[in-house]
Amino acid sequence: EGQDYHLLMLMPPEVDAAELPTPPRDVVFIIDTSGSMAGQSIVQARQALLFGIDDLGPDDRFNVIAFDSLPTPLFHSPKPADSASLAAGRRFVQGLVADNGTEMRPALELALDGARETGRLRQVVFVTDGAVGNEAELFSVIHDRLGDARLFTVGIGSAPNSHFMREAAEAGRGTFTYIGAAAEVAERMGGLFARLAHPALTDIAIDWPLAEPSQAAMYPAVVPDLYLGEPVVATVRLPAGSAGEVTVRGRLAGEVTVRGRLAGEAWSASTRLADGRSAAGVAGLWARDRIAELERRRYRGGDPETVRAEITAVALRHQIVSQYTSLVAIDDAVVRPADEPLDTEAVATNPPHGVDMDMVLGPAPDPQAPSPAAPAVSPREASLNAIRLMASTGTPVLVAQLPVGATPAHRHLMIGLVCLVAALTLLVAARRFGPRRSAG
Repeated sequence: EGQDYHLLMLMPPEVDAAELPTPPRDVVFIIDTSGSMAGQSIVQARQALLFGIDDLGPDDRFNVIAFDSLPTPLFHSPKPADSASLAAGRRFVQGLVADNGTEMRPALELALDGARETGRLRQVVFVTDGAVGNEAELFSVIHDRLGDARLFTVGIGSAPNSHFMREAAEAGRGTFTYIGAAAEVAERMGGLFARLAHPALTDIAIDWPLAEPSQAAMYPAVVPDLYLGEPVVATVRLPAGSAGEVTVRGRLAGEVTVRGRLAGEAWSASTRLADGRSAAGVAGLWARDRIAELERRRYRGGDPETVRAEITAVALRHQIVSQYTSLVAIDDAVVRPADEPLDTEAVATNPPHGVDMDMVLGPAPDPQAPSPAAPAVSPREASLNAIRLMASTGTPVLVAQLPVGATPAHRHLMIGLVCLVAALTLLVAARRFGPRRSAG
């Protein structure tokens, strides 16, 4: 439809990390110590931070910010990674416990001050389960205060808020790393910090062969840094033939140039668009990136109705699922009579593995304790009351900020095992007592 869609992948060099120079860095570790991190999550988070502190180089500076309802920084500003500071950092991290509420904004504002400093690479490593309800507000803080820093998110626990952490890393020109178990901490964090210490290319810009650069709709609009073992991918929509020359196949000619800084020195490389390989689906990839960028406009102050209309138009044109569009299958078969009422049932909800529910809903009341004169309803009892109300009246009630959708898995497992044993018994019986052919 008069447009060219391109996908550009920047591959890091296949070299040993030791062959790349290590720039001096300012590394700020942010660790979530709110109540939702209680249990295995805080254990994994402490291990991850200790691994990061041990990985700092002699030219690096660092700081640690713990937060629950309020942020608690280790130092007022980043300190050199000498033996005394590193020892203080280890003691600080080892003493962290999970409690209280979750207020991420003050911690982010403390780490992201919007500063721009030449000569040092500023990296923020954010370790959390992402259990928040003000995602749009936090995205806005990252966008407004990032400066020249890079934000890397680390998801902890069995049920992290991956959407928030991926989007936060995207807005912060960093990456998202997920750690699901304590046994994975060394491998995942080792890989992350090996990449962070050896960036292959920073301050990347991509120049497309256009008379008017504003005609290039490229995503991500701000290209993240290139690290070892992790390519950078960009999608772009260009007006067909806008460079003034079109190949026989009708594709845009000219060269695309990538610029950046390698070991602090200016670097660039070019490739011809005509040398690219044709492939179906590139337009769909660009459309998904475009929709993600439109969604980010809302937390940057964009008009919600305008954003909705633009997302819907892109999704319909490219036939993809979005927040406002769906693929609908219509079945003509009637499975329930029109006059039969619907039933409402409360479904049991299992907590995520490793989450301390006493920290989320409050401790269970002691049945032996004397009742106070004016008994207060605990969070746990309030949740149980809400479930009873929903079961008796069918009224939807928000119980807790945890994922809903668990099933009686143990019961299903037992039923499945019984069915397997019964089928095996029938198979053995059929082979032993089934009809036999006589010889001769």
